[in-house]
Amino acid sequence: MWEEPRKLDDPAIFITMLDEAGLPVEQLTRLAREQSVKDRLAANTQSAFDHGAFGLPSFLIGGELYFGKDRLGDIEQVLMLEAACRRAAE
Repeated sequence: MWEEPRKLDDPAIFITMLDEAGLPVEQLTRLAREQSVKDRLAANTQSAFDHGAFGLPSFLIGGELYFGKDRLGDIEQVLMLEAACRRAAE
C-alpha cells in the first residue's frame, strides 16, 4: 500500500493484491470472516493503542514503539540483532 497506493477497502482490489503477493486468498478471506479472528484483531488493536500506537505501520519491539514506513530498516536491524543475541546465548 505504501509503495503502490490502492483502494484496499474495495474487496476486489484487496483480493487481487493478495493473489499478486502469492498468498492463499481463499483461506485468508474465509478466516477474515471468522468471529475469533475479528475478536483477536480488536484485542490487538486495543493493545496497540494502549502501548501508544497512533497510526500504521506501528511496531512494538522490546518496549519501544516504531512508527512509519521509514522505520522499517531500523526494525529489521533490531530484529536481526535480537536474533544474533539469541543464537549467541544458545
